Amino acid sequence: MLNAMHGRSTGLASQREYIAATDPRLPNAFVGIVAFGATLLVAVVLARAGTALGWAPQLGVMAVTVGFVCWWCRVLPSIFVSGCSWLMLNGIVVNGAGRLGWDGRHDLIRVGVLVGVGLVVAMARALELHLGFGTVSASKLGDEVERHLYIVASTPQRQAEADQPTLSVRRGDHHA
Repeated sequence: MLNAMHGRSTGLASQREYIAATDPRLPNAFVGIVAFGATLLVAVVLARAGTALGWAPQLGVMAVTVGFVCWWCRVLPSIFVSGCSWLMLNGIVVNGAGRLGWDGRHDLIRVGVLVGVGLVVAMARALELHLGFGTVSASKLGDEVERHLYIVASTPQRQAEADQPTLSVRRGDHHA
C-alpha cells in the first residue's frame, strides 16, 4: 500500500502546519519590496505636499503607512519596515533630495514612533492570528486531513487472489 499523504504516520495534521498553510501575512522575502514601495510612494506624496504640513502630520501619515504594511508582516520584519519608512521620511520629506541627516531630538521621536507603531501592529496581528487559529477543530481541517487515504497497488494476479473467498483481505481505512 502507498500512503497518499506522503508517508505521514498520524491521522491529523498538526495545528502548526495548518496555520503555516493558511497564514495571510506576507512571506518574509516580500516584505522588503512592499515596504520600500509603500514608504517611497507615501514619501513622494508628502514631499509634493510641501512644507504646508508640519513634521507631526507627516510623521502621522507615515506611521499609518507603517501600521498598514506591518499588519501584513511578521514581528521581526516589522522593524525593517519601520527603518525603511524612517529613511524615506528623513531622506525625501524632511531633508529633501535623498539626503539623510540627523536632526537630534526630532529624528529620535520619528524613529521611536515608527518602530513603536510597527512592532505594536505586528504583535497585535500575531496575537490576533494566534487566538483566531487557536480554536481550530478537526471539522475545520476537513476529512482529507483526518484520515489517511491509501492507494492499493494491484495487478491482475493480486486482484484475482483478492477475489478468492479463502483469503481475508482488509479493505478501507486501517485506522478505523
